[in-house]
Amino acid sequence: GLSNSREDYFFYPVLLGIDRAVDWVAARPDVDRTRFRYEGTSQGGGFGFYLTGLNRTFTRAAFFVPAITDTMGYLRGRQSGWPQIIESQHEANKASAAKFAPYFDGANFASRIRCPVRVAVGFADTTCAPCAVYAAYNEIRGVDKGIVHGFGMGHGCFGKFYEELGKWLKR
Repeated sequence: GLSNSREDYFFYPVLLGIDRAVDWVAARPDVDRTRFRYEGTSQGGGFGFYLTGLNRTFTRAAFFVPAITDTMGYLRGRQSGWPQIIESQHEANKASAAKFAPYFDGANFASRIRCPVRVAVGFADTTCAPCAVYAAYNEIRGVDKGIVHGFGMGHGCFGKFYEELGKWLKR
């Protein structure tokens, strides 16, 4: 549906629904809003850019090998992050899909993130290439951001990063 409109793309209602779910959880009386954190890997990491950019409730976030970034990177000779939403289109749909793809790029939401963020990138990741991850990471304007580099790490994130960033999230 991406070639029809942004509203017809699968991620559009999912994104809005998850944002509403975050609001519902945050409004519960048994939730500590001073420690409201996000952690996600791959597609979950990409959705982290979406949710922490849309929703001011989050107090910290960690994205591991995040997907859905640099959707237009292929135009500059870079590998776009999974799911490579333009490259995977039928040739007849690519031009119209390119109008809507930037809306779903993690970088589009990254500039709106206000909470502290850590990102893990794999330098041997062929699913979410480092250039695609950095395209979104570089758009984070918050003062407290950091990135950990997995030299030799593919799309399966090193356990030490989950441990280190997990501890950081809980601080």
